[in-house]
Amino acid sequence: MKRKIQLKRTTTFLLYLLSVLPISAQSVHSVYYMEAAPARIKLNPALYPTNSFFSIPVVGSANASVTSNTFGTNDIFDLFQNNDEFYMKDRFRNNLKERNKVNASVNTDIISFGWHRGKGFWSVNAGIRTDINANIDRSLFDYLYDIEKSHHYWTGQTYDMKDAQAHINLYTEIGIGYARQINRKWTLGARLKLLLGMGNANLKINNIHVEGYLPTDGTIDPTKYKDYYAKIVTDATLESSLKGLKLEYSNTDDGEDNYHKYISDIKAGSFGIGGYGTALDFGLTFRPISKIMLSASVLDLGFINWNKGCTKTAVSQSTRTYDYTNYQDFESITSGKDVVNYKMLDLRNEDASKSRYTSLASTIVVGAECAFIKQFSLGILYTNRNTQPNNISEMTFSANFRPNNWFNFTGSYSMIQSLGNSFGVGLKIGPLFLGTDYMFLGNNSKCANAQVGISIPIGKSKNKI
Repeated sequence: MKRKIQLKRTTTFLLYLLSVLPISAQSVHSVYYMEAAPARIKLNPALYPTNSFFSIPVVGSANASVTSNTFGTNDIFDLFQNNDEFYMKDRFRNNLKERNKVNASVNTDIISFGWHRGKGFWSVNAGIRTDINANIDRSLFDYLYDIEKSHHYWTGQTYDMKDAQAHINLYTEIGIGYARQINRKWTLGARLKLLLGMGNANLKINNIHVEGYLPTDGTIDPTKYKDYYAKIVTDATLESSLKGLKLEYSNTDDGEDNYHKYISDIKAGSFGIGGYGTALDFGLTFRPISKIMLSASVLDLGFINWNKGCTKTAVSQSTRTYDYTNYQDFESITSGKDVVNYKMLDLRNEDASKSRYTSLASTIVVGAECAFIKQFSLGILYTNRNTQPNNISEMTFSANFRPNNWFNFTGSYSMIQSLGNSFGVGLKIGPLFLGTDYMFLGNNSKCANAQVGISIPIGKSKNKI
């Protein structure tokens, strides 16, 4: 039972963060200058590997990432577990900022393979992508802290929890790519992707206003009948297209005259396709001289059109007032300990009048590499991922050692997301690739990601012009 409760709370928080942790759906940055690693074509389709390859299903390329501008990894684990009232801890509160961002991503390729054909390189992949991103105002955690303090009473306090946004996007991607070296200086590559939408939800909380003056010991003072009051005002919208997710509902207990259902949870549902879309990746490399390579790419330029049949809109624009006759209802609503208090939020479902479009989080990648000798190079890589509500940028410096196609090693340093407090590595030994941009360095790590892949090289390596 305890494990079930923890899982429910974990799921609730993740879905409230519907879109935080902006995490890249592509490969780790440390793989970018590893010539023999197939995973780098996810960052630039013009950077095809030297060998044809076939990736082991499911584990051929799997990566997960989490980042935050506020919380260390222990804080994030506390957020997900939500079983020790994490928001009461001094360490957690000391890390809070006015705007707290959390972004997470889990992605895997079910199949992936590529082959040299004539003067070009073809690649095919099919995988599942999940992106979660959120932006939460400090006021929410201040409210939770106050109401959890022992002997908390409503003596005229006012709380405004504003401008929270959360997004989740779950879809299957099927892509086919082609790259070709035009001449000694230029290489071009592109990937066309079919997108099968499984679930999408965008939650925007403009404001939740809570205030009250109520009996402090449960005993009503008849001389203060007119003084007792409480109010909850909500302004929020949830847009959802859910095949792989589902909404659950509960009834209000406000009395028969005010009977209605509100959304009480968002959970994983059965597999299904709720929408279709397309996306394009485009990349190029340019060598002004033999030892210098400049490169750039634009990834995930695309959209998903979600069907009307699986699209729902829920709106909360209500004002609920209480007095000495029903203040227990107010206390029941405001005493919830979960980060997402669905009863307070009071989202009510509305029928969607039409289908909806959602854009992917496009990414810009720009790189420069200098090869001092054939086996060793230094590189710099800049990425900017246009996620909502958080835009994420990163600058990565790397030293790359690649004596042959069976062994590549990269050491990297990323300076923006981790505030310069972490380093990364990439290692390819035979068919195995392991990589991270943010090495886990203990409780204060604000970023962590990892990628693993097993790709079998096929045939002889093919050198470029």
